[in-house]
Parts: sequence; structure tokens; C-alpha cells
Amino acid sequence: MNPQLILLIPVLPLLAFLANGLFGRWLGRAGGWLAVLCMGGSAVIGAVLFIGALGGRIALPVDVTLWQWLAVGDLSVRVGFHVDQLTCLMLFFVTLVSSLVFLYSMGYMEGDPGFNRFFAYMGLFDFSMLVLVLGDSLPVMFVGWEGVGLCSYLLIGYYLALPGAADAGKKAFIVNRIGDFGFLVAMCMLFKATGTLHIQTILGEAAAGANPLLRAGGAFVTALTLMLFLGCTGKSAQIPLFVWLPDAMAGPTPVSALIHAATMVTAGVYLMVRLSALFALAPATMLVVAIVAALTAFVAGSIALTQRDIKKVLAYSTVSQLGYMFLACGVGAFVAGIFHVFTHAFFKGLLFLGAGSVIHSAHHEQDLFNLGGLRRAMPKTAVTFFIACLAIAGIPPLAGFFSKDEILWQTFASGRLGLWVLGVVTALMTAIYSFRAYFLTFEGESRLEKAHGHGHGDAHGHGAVHESPATMTIPLILLAVGAVGAGFLNLPPLFLGGEGKEGVVSTFLEPVLAPAREIIAARAHMAAAGEAVHHGAGLEVGLMLFSIALAVAGLLLARHYALKAWPAAADRAAHRFGSLYQLSYHRWWWDDFYNLAVAGGLRGVARLATWFDRWIIDGILHTIGGLASLGSRALRGLQNGQVQSYALGFLVGVNVVVWLVLWF
Repeated sequence: MNPQLILLIPVLPLLAFLANGLFGRWLGRAGGWLAVLCMGGSAVIGAVLFIGALGGRIALPVDVTLWQWLAVGDLSVRVGFHVDQLTCLMLFFVTLVSSLVFLYSMGYMEGDPGFNRFFAYMGLFDFSMLVLVLGDSLPVMFVGWEGVGLCSYLLIGYYLALPGAADAGKKAFIVNRIGDFGFLVAMCMLFKATGTLHIQTILGEAAAGANPLLRAGGAFVTALTLMLFLGCTGKSAQIPLFVWLPDAMAGPTPVSALIHAATMVTAGVYLMVRLSALFALAPATMLVVAIVAALTAFVAGSIALTQRDIKKVLAYSTVSQLGYMFLACGVGAFVAGIFHVFTHAFFKGLLFLGAGSVIHSAHHEQDLFNLGGLRRAMPKTAVTFFIACLAIAGIPPLAGFFSKDEILWQTFASGRLGLWVLGVVTALMTAIYSFRAYFLTFEGESRLEKAHGHGHGDAHGHGAVHESPATMTIPLILLAVGAVGAGFLNLPPLFLGGEGKEGVVSTFLEPVLAPAREIIAARAHMAAAGEAVHHGAGLEVGLMLFSIALAVAGLLLARHYALKAWPAAADRAAHRFGSLYQLSYHRWWWDDFYNLAVAGGLRGVARLATWFDRWIIDGILHTIGGLASLGSRALRGLQNGQVQSYALGFLVGVNVVVWLVLWF
């Protein structure tokens, strides 16, 4: 493939950023359409690249070197891109989903005073994400890594007048800096171990097994991968650094869709899969990843059960689904992890854009308890939102079923039964909270008039709730197609005729993930990482049916809760479950803990430092200065300019000297 076309993939969103940032005042609405066309152009090239590579018509990998960036001592870093099978998959869905979000934003942001500023930030956001994916070295990847962090800050705090928006942006920025510290430390350790920061060279050394610092199970490689995972927990919102993501809902809904579906939060999973050969060398780190991921999925899923803000429900859902992705990576099923990233992009993008459609038409109402009955007024949004709920709940044959069920099966097959139980319980909660959001929003009687007073539309100067414009519903329909069909790109061996058969994505990614698979296989003395070589097809079918039954049970429970027993069921649940309900509703008090222990602790340290500086440091300096001043005043009396005083002093001094001589 022509390298110039590869360069266009990130350059086109950069053009959208420059055009809207520099000339937005004159471009107006045309600047938005220019951004849509630029992002669409990147999506077309990404699709051609992915389909061509998938069909074998484009030879991979492809390397594009642009210029020498750094040459300091032994460190040499070039600005270059590396395109392999993993890159192609990421480019395909990142650009596709982003282009649909851009198109959706044309309707959602209509009339916004910062219209062109919004599209400038969005263009820079996608440019940064694409640089992250394409970078052939860790420093180049880190530029994109920091770029998405900056853009998340700008877009989360986009509504400058909205209370809490600026604080949410700062919170995202600061929390991500903690994770970025781990990434920086890991880069230094890798340079120490290998003498390079070029990703493919590092992976080659890891696979060769000749580097003593990259010895399987060694302390160095364990510490290295833990630092990398710290970076991943920041960007991909895992415990303990997940608290920024729910607050990111302060930004416009298209921003939420972009962050949660196509950019930013997928960066951590991508980094772990990209460096899978390194993680495979550290079984202790893999176990830590799996445990943290399972706990994150469970905790976030339990929080989503009781939230009233529709965007907060979806935000905690994203945290939970990211936990599934890392759980797959933690048990060595890297293909299952990245495939869930792929399918999740479609149904989570659809959920957020569907929520945005509701918010846009319901006059910015986000409280689920104040919605209801919108299916009649918004049939396209309702149907597509329901499809997304089916997909995320794991009901076949939609996309989420194939990716999530594969993760659960690989976790069970790896022998991590405790983690599998957490994953299964989380799957049940996923079905409950997703369909709870659907039924409370679209079914039953409308509660909008009751919440806002009779004649809500007239009183507030708005018309009745109606379907969103075509610029918003077309992306919903296209994402719904992806939520239905994306799972068929990687059918499990059970659907393909048994063991030895691989799905399309698994076969496609084999050249990239083979080193990690071989390392894990050699360590575990088994044929392949995470595969159920000792389990029969009957057990797999049984577990699959069990997970489907849980998804259906979750749907029925949510329907009963939201329709049959509403609203008394909410009060009964709060009373019956007591402290558990409060634990979920108050989000396990994570923010309160951080405010008390971290922010409060830092304030205490600051007060102690202020006291120490004032009374110890300044006290010592003031004491020394005071003594010098006192001494100078005493000596000043000896220099008064009177000759008789000097003569008297001379006489006294001579007498003292004579007396001392005679005495001794």
C-alpha cells in the first residue's frame, strides 16, 4: 500500500483541527462538515487497509519513516509509523466510529456558540489517538498518549459555564498523570534493558529470551510490566484510577461516545496487547491484571445498577466492560480482549449516541426517573438503543455475545474460577442495568410533564419530544448494524467445527500475538495460552447457555423493576438491601475516600509544610538575621566618629593589655 495513504489517516483529522481552530470564525457550519469529510476520508482509507490486509491483498507489516526526532548518546528515536494486523484492526474501528460521531455531532451541536472550537478539539483528539496507534516507538506512542489526555481535558471541560465541568476536566488530567508516570518509568526501564525504545525491536528481544533482564518471571520484567499496567489503569480506567471516567460525562455527549467507544479508554488495552510478549514474561503481573480487572468489572457493574443519570449508567458500564477486556488479557486471551474492544466500540458508541439523542430531544433531561414513554416519539432511537442493550448483555447472535462469552470461557478454562464467578455475576448485572436504562427511558408512561410541570414544552420554549434529525439517526442505524454483525468476524471454534479452527480476527492477529502465545505456552507446558485444551465442547456449550440464561434473566428482572413494579420497586429495593443499596448508589464511596485520604492527606501535608516553613525554616533564618542585626547595632556604637571616644578606647585597651601582661 502507498505509504502516503497511511500518512493521510492521521493527517486528515489534523487538517480538521487546524481549519476549525484557525479559520472557524469564517468557516462556520462548513467547518463542521469539513471535519466530517476529513474523518470520513480517514475511515475510508482505514477500511481499505483493513479489508485489503484481511484478504491478503496488502502485505503487512508496512513501516513509514518520517524523520529523525532524537539522537542523544545511545538514544535514537525516529518519527515513524508501523502498520501490522493489530494496527489495521484498530485503525478500522477507531476511524469508522469516530466518523459517525463527527456526523452525529453536526446535529447535536447545532447552534452551539463553540461549534468550531468543538470540532477543532475533536479533530486533535482523533489525530492523537491515531498517532498512538500508529507509532513505531514508545516515545511516538507517548506523544499520542499525552495528546488524548490533553484533548480529554479540553472536551470534558468544554461547557465552561457548567458547574463542575472544569473540575471534571482537571480531575481527568491529574488522574491520568499518575498513570503516565508509570509509562515513563517503564520506558526508562526498557531503554536500560534493551538500549532502544523501538517497539518491534523490544518485542523481538522479549521473544528471543536472550536478554537477562527480560528473563521470564524475573523481578525486573515484573516491575517493568507493573509500571506499564499502571499507565493502562489511568487511560483505561481500572481500579484505583477509574474515578475520572464517570465525571467525564460533564462534556458533550458526542465526546462521551468518542472517549468511551473509539479513543482514550481503549489506549490502555491496546498498549497491553501491543506489548503482550513483555506481559507474557511476567506471570505475576498477569495475575495482578486479571484480579484488578475482575474487581473493576464487578465494582463498576454494581454501581451502574442504581445510578439515575443515564450517562452515568453508561459511564460505569464502560469501566465494567474495560474490566472484561483486561481480564481477558490477564488470563492470556489477548485476542478475546482486543476483539471485545472492537465489538464494544459499536454497541457502546450506539448507547452513548442514543442517550445523547434522548437528552437532545428531551430538553437536556438525563434523569432516568424523569423520562419514560419515549419509544412512541423516538422510534429509531428506541430500536437502536434496544439493539445496543441486547449486544452489551451478551444475547446471541449480537456482537457482545461472541466477544464477552469468549472472555468468560477463556477465564474458566484458565483455571481462575474465582475470577470467572466475578465475571458471570458482572454479566448478570450488565443485563440488568442496561435494560433498566432502556425500559425507564423508552417504555411505560412519560414522566417528563410530571417532572417539569404541565405543558413542559410550552413553558420552556421547546416543542414536544420528537425524533432526532437524520444527522443523528443515521449514525445510530449504522452503529446498530455493527452491534449486530461485528461478532461474526471472530466466531469461536465451537461454531466453526471444533478445536483447531480459528475465527477471522484470531487468524488475522496471529502474526502479532504469536510471540506472547508461545511464551505462555512454553511456561505453562500447554499447547496455547488460555485455550481450553482439557475441556470438552459440552462444557463450553453448557457455560454458554448459562451466560445466555443470565442475560435473559437480567432483561426480565429489569423489565419487572422498570415497568411492572415501578416506582414502588425502587423504594422497596433501597429499603430491602439497605447498606448494599447505599454502597452502590454512593459509588462505593470511592470519591469520598479519595477526597478524605488523598486530597485531605495532601492538604494536611501542605499545612504541615507551611508550619515547618514558617516556624522552622523561617525561624532559623530570622534568628540568624536577628543575631547579626543585634551584633551590628552593638558594633555600631564603636564607630561613632568622635576622636575622644577612640582615644578613650585606645587607652582602655592599652591598660587591659598591660594588666594582662603583668598578671601573667
